[in-house]
Amino acid sequence: MKNKNFILQPVESILEEMQLSTARLSADFNTLPVYNYILQAVLLKMTGFMEQKMKLIFWEMATNSPEIRLKLFKNNQNEFSSYKDKKGVFTSLYKEVKRKMGENKIKLNYSQHVKDTKELISQLFEESLIKDFSARDFFFWQEFITELSKKEYIPSESNFLPNHVQNIYERTIRFRHTIAHNTKAPLVITAELKSLQEKEYKYENYFVRFSVIILVDKIFIELFKQYLEYYEE
Repeated sequence: MKNKNFILQPVESILEEMQLSTARLSADFNTLPVYNYILQAVLLKMTGFMEQKMKLIFWEMATNSPEIRLKLFKNNQNEFSSYKDKKGVFTSLYKEVKRKMGENKIKLNYSQHVKDTKELISQLFEESLIKDFSARDFFFWQEFITELSKKEYIPSESNFLPNHVQNIYERTIRFRHTIAHNTKAPLVITAELKSLQEKEYKYENYFVRFSVIILVDKIFIELFKQYLEYYEE
């Protein structure tokens, strides 16, 4: 039961905790480094939360499927951090639901998840000092999420995110590894300078990073609830 409760717990709860803990920080410019440190810590916590959730989803499926148990044994060193890792979990979960319910009955409301994510980030940061300190990034986030809202997408067995969102998610994970391992080596800096020329570089900010993590989480929670419908009957 504890595993299931953890899986169903939304990752945005970490952002809500952050808001409560930073509510009394001053708007002084000297607190800007503090906010940057907090945002890094929150991103690490959110990505770690999602890695643990992927492992627990795999464990839950392994309980009911010998095939999944074998797959888990073979991949027991997997960190479940990259999009490829999460796609593997998603595909296995999707197949399990399809096997019981049939593909036509699987419901994944991607557009609603985008809408809910937009509302959530807006509510959390609209009156926040973080937004005031990062007004340009917040503007680019609004551009990103508005464009995302206009495009229809239906998650499938092989992919649960559109290609351009996959790319942003991978960038988020690479950034996560950079701050987790403190790797500001010349090679990394060169890669960053190259990425400055890329169109999507403007979306490399915390508002966008938090959004794609939340979106991934919402999709997994919705599919996992459908998985539970037949395994808890």
